[in-house]
Amino acid sequence: MRGGHRNSLGRTLEVVAAIDQASTQWTLALPFDLTRDLHTPHQRARSVEIVKQNLAGHDDWIVLDNSMQVLVEWSHDDAELADWNPSV
Repeated sequence: MRGGHRNSLGRTLEVVAAIDQASTQWTLALPFDLTRDLHTPHQRARSVEIVKQNLAGHDDWIVLDNSMQVLVEWSHDDAELADWNPSV
């Protein structure tokens, strides 16, 4: 059953991530963070990719703030993310 939840979670994250609306994008960072312990390695990598894209592709301050908060929090246990430099 747990695997089914992970597949469902992955599909849900992809569908919601495809919505190009600031309120959806800043809200999306929150469930990513709240469900990060449920993510498979692939889902976690995809979540990081989506949040990075939101950070790079939006100018809404709430999207930027929530995206940065999640990436900073996740970087504490992800050396590659901690070394990531968006300006390079």
